[in-house]
Amino acid sequence: MTPFRKKTALLIVLVTVMGLASKFAFHNHYLNNYLAGVWYVVFWILVGGWLFPGRRRAGTIALTVFLATSVLECLQLVNPPPLAWARSFLLGKILLGTSFAWWDFPHYLLGAAVGYGLLVGLQRR
Repeated sequence: MTPFRKKTALLIVLVTVMGLASKFAFHNHYLNNYLAGVWYVVFWILVGGWLFPGRRRAGTIALTVFLATSVLECLQLVNPPPLAWARSFLLGKILLGTSFAWWDFPHYLLGAAVGYGLLVGLQRR
């Protein structure tokens, strides 16, 4: 495994812990609902960077993750049976969300900026 992938994997683990702590460890509406969204986007950007290393791809990965999370947020407005079934499990709730909130979008954008910065920083080393 390359040094880039090792460092990225370590960051993925750290971001996962931060995200789960934000979602479940505190009894605070902001931390549980919005800060966790920032870590969610950062996590997927790092996973994308680990899967597709290369400097030119950091912006594409960050934009793709931001758009995907935005689409998932909008899908929370509908509840067809397959999504309802997936959301009935903890992992489905974590990955798909349970309720729509406009306030999630700025946090997804912040997560995309942080994730992009981390990925570019890792790629430069």
